[in-house]
Amino acid sequence: MGPPRLLLGVADLCETYPLSPAERAAVLRLLARLPGITLRGQATDRIDRTGLAVSADQADGRRETLIFGLLDGRLLAHETSGPWPGGGGDAIEDVVFLEAFYDDRPA
Repeated sequence: MGPPRLLLGVADLCETYPLSPAERAAVLRLLARLPGITLRGQATDRIDRTGLAVSADQADGRRETLIFGLLDGRLLAHETSGPWPGGGGDAIEDVVFLEAFYDDRPA
């Protein structure tokens, strides 16, 4: 499993399961230590929320990027950018998370 697949797994985890603040912090610490994951610093999602961006590049030239909230570590956005599969130029696929589907788990 390479870094881009790991980011996809983290996105799925954050989308699917309620995470406590401690669990979200652990996910961010893990990502910060892994080779192939790039911390991009502050970034803004498509609805102008500022967060911390992390990314990984795929072998086909596409980039997976996750943006996490600065205050609470919640996943704000997931973006895939780069060459469109099969040719035809570059594309951006962007998912913005407006709210959590679960309440926070207790710490």
